Amino acid sequence: MIRTATTFDIPGMVELGERQHARSHWQGVIPFDAGDCASSFRYFIDTDAICTLVAEQDGLIVGFIIVMVFPMYFNTSVMSAHELCWFCESPIDAFALEASARQWASQKGCAIIAIGAQEDARTERLEHVYARKGYQPF
Repeated sequence: MIRTATTFDIPGMVELGERQHARSHWQGVIPFDAGDCASSFRYFIDTDAICTLVAEQDGLIVGFIIVMVFPMYFNTSVMSAHELCWFCESPIDAFALEASARQWASQKGCAIIAIGAQEDARTERLEHVYARKGYQPF
């Protein structure tokens, strides 16, 4: 099930955030801090311009996506959405998270949605997946 995150989801999100960090290019560059991660998730959940969604299976958080909307600085009439972080251990739920975030961004009037790849080992594979979903590299 995909739904809007609440503060009750933060412990599960932090656990997943630690797994994501361990697989990312940030590991070895910036150490993981669970307290800071929890504070960041709380900020994301509480901020109107940020969509924080979780994927839940049998009462457990198995994924999340966090997307922020804002006007482009060089043309403020164009709203854009940018994925801040996205991690999911279930491919089916990962696609459902992305689709729900894209729908939210569209409802906010976004003309552009930017999504990145944070896992070094799968970057090329993710680029192909994103391309099949209509995203273009830039």
